[in-house]
Amino acid sequence: MKLKKLRIHNFVGIDNAEISFDKPISLFVGRNNQGKSTVPDAVEFALTGRCRAMQFNKDAPHIMRGPDGMLTELDVCDGGIAEPRTIRRTKSSIGINTDTREVLRYCLNPTQFIALPAKQRAKVLAEVLGGGMDDVTKAAIAEHIGDIDEAILSEIKGAGVNVLNIDALRAAVVEIRQSYKRLEKDLPDKAPLLADYDLAKDYNVTADQQAVNTLTERISKGADMLAEAKAMLQTKADILTLQKELKRIEHQYDTVPKLPSNVSEEKLNITPVYLSIQETMLDKGRKGEDGKCLCPICHTYTSIPALEEIYTELRDWMQKYQDILSSREIAIVDNNALDQQKAIKTKLLDEAKGRLKEVDMPKGGEDLLGQLQAERDAAQARIANFRRFEIDTQTFQAAGQRRMALHALITECNRIDEALKDGGPVKSAIAAGGRQLPINKSLLKLWGMEELSWSDNGEITLRNIPIEYASDSERYRAGCVMGMALAEVSGIGIVALDGFDILDSGNANAFIDTLAQCKLANVLLCVSTDKDYSQVELPDWLSAFYVEAGKITEIS
Repeated sequence: MKLKKLRIHNFVGIDNAEISFDKPISLFVGRNNQGKSTVPDAVEFALTGRCRAMQFNKDAPHIMRGPDGMLTELDVCDGGIAEPRTIRRTKSSIGINTDTREVLRYCLNPTQFIALPAKQRAKVLAEVLGGGMDDVTKAAIAEHIGDIDEAILSEIKGAGVNVLNIDALRAAVVEIRQSYKRLEKDLPDKAPLLADYDLAKDYNVTADQQAVNTLTERISKGADMLAEAKAMLQTKADILTLQKELKRIEHQYDTVPKLPSNVSEEKLNITPVYLSIQETMLDKGRKGEDGKCLCPICHTYTSIPALEEIYTELRDWMQKYQDILSSREIAIVDNNALDQQKAIKTKLLDEAKGRLKEVDMPKGGEDLLGQLQAERDAAQARIANFRRFEIDTQTFQAAGQRRMALHALITECNRIDEALKDGGPVKSAIAAGGRQLPINKSLLKLWGMEELSWSDNGEITLRNIPIEYASDSERYRAGCVMGMALAEVSGIGIVALDGFDILDSGNANAFIDTLAQCKLANVLLCVSTDKDYSQVELPDWLSAFYVEAGKITEIS
């Protein structure tokens, strides 16, 4: 892109102006706050619809100088096209047909690029340099590293690392190598011995297994015999208990009182008759029409007085024998209950005697059984220790193979690390094969900033210190050289260096000579100075303009 002519009307600090960019470098001089910065602002506004004082459409009033409208009109030539095109930008056409390249902003405002976070600077550089050098990086990795071991590659991807980010890839490989070394250190380095598990050198696990089987069988039989013997002892105890309970029952029987000689069992049946007569006398519903009642004894109608006579006789008889009858009744009921208890206990006693038998239990059987159990437990413990010995032996054998595999992986990590380090073949191949940012080394030397360096991750350092910690003047100079490089490598070809505060008599000519050597179509240089350039002989590649109170005058 090449600027040809700029027309300004009521824009920021300029009332009306027409500027021709006939030469590669355009120098705008004047005191502070006279309108010099309006020139690059107007160029940016014409191209993008934005400028420093206007980042959003609602900010349009900030850049209008008067009430009768605002205009910037820019003639530019694109590429090798000789005929210029005109870009006209007013308040009503702010967002129409704008140049959306983000890098254009940083060509016209280089200090804004320096102020970006490193990640955003990296994004701009990646876009400008053609996508972050992916193809060059892939080729360098393929040539100098080749296929990365699947195990290592899997861990790299699991960590979310982009293999085309060389520094991040190397850091991941170093971390993976450290993890492999830790795993290798934790592997057992000594084969297990039987003695470590309280086992004899000639230990025979088969013998112990057979012993456990034999002892388990003997213990089972002994336990059955012991349980049976205990059951017989319990049965004997049950028999003694039942016999004692039967004797107790025998002693609880009551003697049934005897009836008087003149009272038979049959007479005792008169009680229901007595009660029936009493009921008949009381129940008036059983009386006939003549007032007689049905006698429950003879079943004939009898007069009430006759029934009362019978009733009185029976009542007297019952009262005479009431006590003996009651005692007799109680004794009979109690004895019947004891008979039932005796029958139950007798049945249980017979069943217990039926279960009783002699058991051939050796003397000291419980002690013998405990000894057998102790022997079996000891054999089982030895077998368990032997199983642990076998597992640990297998683990040790597997550790040997694992150690060999880890050693191979560590060696592979060493190889990759060596290839990726600074000065290594991968970075050297990328530097040789990739597009470089064309930093103006002459300008850096003029400013004493030869140690300014940058990387594709967006980090910029001066004397190995991040540019964020440099002085304001150093950050400004770094912005100038980066802006010039971005303008050149992106093909935009335009750079604005505004607010330059170190252009003095000692380096002014050398600085402008250095700018003349750069491969840019237009350099807009705004300088605050009181110097009179009207008597200065200007080279044929430099146009100079005075800017004062919003007016721009070309210095012829």
